[in-house]
Amino acid sequence: MKKRLALLLVVCLLLITAACGTGGEGGTTSGGTGEESVTIRIGSGPSGAIHYSTFSGIASLMEEDHPNYTVAVEISTGSNENVNNLYAGNVDFGLVTADIAYDAYYAQGDFEGNEEGQVLHVMSGYSPHIHVFVRADSDIYSFEDLVGKRAGVGKGFMSEHLNMIMSAYGLEGTLASSTSMALGDMCTALADGNIDVGCYISDFPSSNIADLALTTGIRFLEISEEAANKICEESDFYYISEIDSDYYEGMERNVRALATRTVMIARADLDEEIVYNTIKTIVDHNSELGNFHSRAPLWNLDNALELQTIPLHPGAEKYYREAGILE
Repeated sequence: MKKRLALLLVVCLLLITAACGTGGEGGTTSGGTGEESVTIRIGSGPSGAIHYSTFSGIASLMEEDHPNYTVAVEISTGSNENVNNLYAGNVDFGLVTADIAYDAYYAQGDFEGNEEGQVLHVMSGYSPHIHVFVRADSDIYSFEDLVGKRAGVGKGFMSEHLNMIMSAYGLEGTLASSTSMALGDMCTALADGNIDVGCYISDFPSSNIADLALTTGIRFLEISEEAANKICEESDFYYISEIDSDYYEGMERNVRALATRTVMIARADLDEEIVYNTIKTIVDHNSELGNFHSRAPLWNLDNALELQTIPLHPGAEKYYREAGILE
């Protein structure tokens, strides 16, 4: 009896081992396809903001298209953190503004001392605008009124945008203070009266700013044509646009502002097929992107190469040649 029980135990163990091994070699499988599982990480932005909302939706579409993909959308403070995470290998893709993509590729500005060529262009999408906003009951109506005032500015390179605009007015260095902070903290500080003005670059609507407009009431400062033209003449990264009055409570008209492009960049060593498949999912499902954010459909072939300031990733180049937008 003991011998029979031992034999039965051995047979059971062999059957269990065989069942566990049916997935094939080389990695975890998904859905019985025999494909190795792939984890893809995307550096986005603050929770609830446009990058996070849009790419959380895109991540789910990528997983539907490729059952062996697991796509994680990482919360971050924005462009600079995304670049540093790309350098460190903590993410595979990062969402940045066009000027930051340039600095990241050439390892200059905030990224000086790093190796050049670590990141490459994948796709351009929606157009973040520089939001400069004060409380609706503030006595600040123009950039000239900011002299001697306390500013809250976005973290990383975003902290330079208000300085750039003030310089275009000939008012460089006239702020009383400029404190770098997360957008949520900025909106709270403005509501509480701890700062006089907030400056953040985002496409509209920014959920944090929209909430502040509803609860506290805000007013956007409009950049003059002269100052805007001066900045655009000095930099290829910006163009003149408007913040649409339909998106924020209390706005009576559109407000002239500077805009740039959000760019999806990737590690230069990221597998070409992953980059190709990522773009394909975004393009194939463009009609569905509006479910995630009203501006998300701007991730499309028409905008894909707008403000491209650095070389294309080989996977992106392959896709765009097949799509006919590259010769």
